[in-house]
Amino acid sequence: MSDLLPGGFELVLDTPASTPPAQDDPDREQPASADVPAAPTLARPGSSFVPEHAEMREDRVVLYGTIQPQMQEFRYRIRAGSIGEFEIPPVHAESMYRQDVLARGSPGERMIVAPVDGE
Repeated sequence: MSDLLPGGFELVLDTPASTPPAQDDPDREQPASADVPAAPTLARPGSSFVPEHAEMREDRVVLYGTIQPQMQEFRYRIRAGSIGEFEIPPVHAESMYRQDVLARGSPGERMIVAPVDGE
């Protein structure tokens, strides 16, 4: 799946909350991973599609994975870098090995990014 970002927008990665080490036995050695914060992720809560690989490019998100018969959704955040009116490009998906299997999203909608009060 390839999802073009509207011009002037950028991806926003989320850092999941890390779980604190167990405090029940202070003398017990904690695994090294307990001190390492969770890695930033692109997927937002509520995503039902779990890609096998994700590429975050400057102008798009490219996801590789297995499609199921039911509808799936991949949620991610973007941030506007400027104010103005933008067209949201339609999503595009295709099979890697079968050229006759493809999908295209509906034509994009317009989005207006207004200045924040005080700017």
